[in-house]
Amino acid sequence: MWLQFLAYFNGSVYFPEKDWTSSNVVELFTDSAGSVNMGCGAYFAGRWAFFPWPQQWENLDLFRDITFLELLPIVLAIILWGDKLANKKIFFRVFREQQCLPTCWPPPLVHVIQFIAALSLRGLAHSTSRLYVAAISYECKINNLPDVTNNFIITKLLEGMKRLKHRPDTRLPITLDLLSQLINSLPHVCTNLYEAKLFSCAFSLAFFGFIRIGEFAQTNRQATNNVLQLDDVILDEIHEKVILRFRHSKTDQYGKGVTVEIPKTGKIYCPFMSLKHYLGARPSVPGILFCHFGGDPLTRYQFSSVLRKTLSFFNIEFKYYKSHSFRIGAATTASAAGMSDHDIQIADHVIIWCVGSSIIKRAFMVARQRPGGSNLTLDGNGISLWWQGYSGLKLTDIQKKIRLISIYADNTPTYILLHCGGNDIGCTPLKQLFAVVKTLLNFLQQTFPYTRIIWSQILPRASWRYSNDCVAMDKARIRLNSYAAKSVLNSGGAYLKHPDIKLYAIQLYSPDLVHLSDIGNNIFLNSIQSGLQEIINGNVPVYPNL
Repeated sequence: MWLQFLAYFNGSVYFPEKDWTSSNVVELFTDSAGSVNMGCGAYFAGRWAFFPWPQQWENLDLFRDITFLELLPIVLAIILWGDKLANKKIFFRVFREQQCLPTCWPPPLVHVIQFIAALSLRGLAHSTSRLYVAAISYECKINNLPDVTNNFIITKLLEGMKRLKHRPDTRLPITLDLLSQLINSLPHVCTNLYEAKLFSCAFSLAFFGFIRIGEFAQTNRQATNNVLQLDDVILDEIHEKVILRFRHSKTDQYGKGVTVEIPKTGKIYCPFMSLKHYLGARPSVPGILFCHFGGDPLTRYQFSSVLRKTLSFFNIEFKYYKSHSFRIGAATTASAAGMSDHDIQIADHVIIWCVGSSIIKRAFMVARQRPGGSNLTLDGNGISLWWQGYSGLKLTDIQKKIRLISIYADNTPTYILLHCGGNDIGCTPLKQLFAVVKTLLNFLQQTFPYTRIIWSQILPRASWRYSNDCVAMDKARIRLNSYAAKSVLNSGGAYLKHPDIKLYAIQLYSPDLVHLSDIGNNIFLNSIQSGLQEIINGNVPVYPNL
């Protein structure tokens, strides 16, 4: 923004006063909330103003830009009280000035800890707090100062904020009866018959296909390739079913593809007939499946807007119904119809096999004693972990173990987390280990073509089985991690690092200096928990990306 401004700056300055004035002296304060249900506010010398965020912003990307949100109340203050602020140069300070703390750089660790605590007490979201801490980190780095925000305590404080801010899901399911009402009301709500057919088909497929809105409606102007395309749809009139191929989904971030078949129901909400009527009216233009008669793609905002209008048509409170209510309703209806929880979970469940050496085996034993259990409290995200740790496991043994595991597994894994290789270093030459990794990945891709691999970083050790040269062994460990991570990332997988497990932190290790202590195992499990959340839900290929 500033580079663009400076390129066209005409040199005019409208702040003639020489000195900067503290916001405390002027009594001007502004702040913004990162929540769509809130807004921004400004206070000036006994006067105040509040501006709620417009409802139409709800489905836009504005709330990712905290700079934009923070500028709005400043503009508001200038519009309201500009005549009182004329010619002033006001320096906005935060936190440390308010708390009478010295403004030294780099800031002491305790200052940052207090700052994060204050943000939490103010009710700021984890994402907003992380941005503020990132600003401190940037200031340190740009001035070539030690970055205190990389401290383990800061990382865990932010992680704790994220876990504490989970809100109960107030979204209600859309039932079959309600779906019928919504579709019946579309001719009265939509502007023309084509739009009624468009949204009737979208509503029906969203319900019966367990489809997320981001998989069939455009989120922004650029995101069209990953949305359901016209070529991805087959109307099988012989077998009376709809076949959908999803190139991209929440649990298929690298586009391996998922195929869904939806049979004909014969009801007013029948997905087969809705799609047939829609395709018969759809203009002959390639691209996204759901588009308006002029060829413009259906957007997330338009879908949500029509949903609100149809609910209002029946005087139904729409604030508890969102686009995801179709998916929730589909699962609820399936359960009521007698479908097992297992089959429902397969439709929208992430299954992870955690395969590795005794590090995984011991981590599992500690995980069972934690409040979140062996599933690491990931159940709410639709994630199930299956731990398979074997003492002394080597990379050359994994293929055999995976074959054995697959015999007893109830379903195909969405992800396989591999933590292995420490027992190979020093026993097998590195070049040979590189070849083993390559062969293993090829085997996994052929055996599980729709499964994504996560390489869990081999941990440092102070004692190695095959050599007393710890420096040389650690270099080999780093090289093997680097090769494996690069190979996994190139094949569409992810890389999970454990930066908090450090060699010199003896308290993290058991007396054998190979395995982890209870503290070390808990830190290791925290890393796995956070990493899986970011990799699966945040589409992060490397975690943490330090």
